[in-house]
Amino acid sequence: MASKVLVPTAPFAKLQIKKSPTEASGSGFVIGGGDATARVAHLEHSVRFLQEQHRQMLSGLHTEIEALRERNRDLQFQLIFNKESSPKTTPASEEINENSEEANLKREVSRLEREAAAARSEARAAEARALQLQRILDAQTEKIRSLESRTCASEAEAEAERLSPGAAESRAELRARLGEAERLVRRLRADADRQRREVLAAAAGGAVTNLLFDGAAARHAHVCHITAMGATPHGART
Repeated sequence: MASKVLVPTAPFAKLQIKKSPTEASGSGFVIGGGDATARVAHLEHSVRFLQEQHRQMLSGLHTEIEALRERNRDLQFQLIFNKESSPKTTPASEEINENSEEANLKREVSRLEREAAAARSEARAAEARALQLQRILDAQTEKIRSLESRTCASEAEAEAERLSPGAAESRAELRARLGEAERLVRRLRADADRQRREVLAAAAGGAVTNLLFDGAAARHAHVCHITAMGATPHGART
């Protein structure tokens, strides 16, 4: 019987950032306040999605480890039972068969013990990586929120300075500052997207799958973490 760890790989929904009519016409540089709120809400949704992926991956690993332990106990019990129930005097052919079966069971037990140890080690490594990436996600999400707050404040300043002397110069300076802030946000999102892809690739390549308990050779591979920071949706514009 085979067991498999399933990790969701559905892509993020694309984030559409609408430009205000003022930006499109070039007559001013006032960004709608709703865009900043929408971006922050989307980043929070992305963080929750990655956390759920990590939880499912680690849950699958722990389930696989418990299955290996249970199989190991069954084989050990079967080995002990065969030893105790075998008659002391048996024909030579039956003794050879029992010895062969006992050797096979021992090899199976040893193999499952090695696989269980490897799975436990990989699960611990995945948990450590998940915690590290979660800290990075939290830090970058906080940076993006700060930048969004600065953008909203800059919008208010632009509205106030538009009616004051030297408004043209103030708007140009504000556009430069906002442009720099937007570039920083895009760079942070690109970093988050890259880390999200690393997590998904590690989860897909490292999940412990197809462990066969009928004596056939089992397969398992390296499992890594989790998740990427306040990652932007897959395919978002930079």
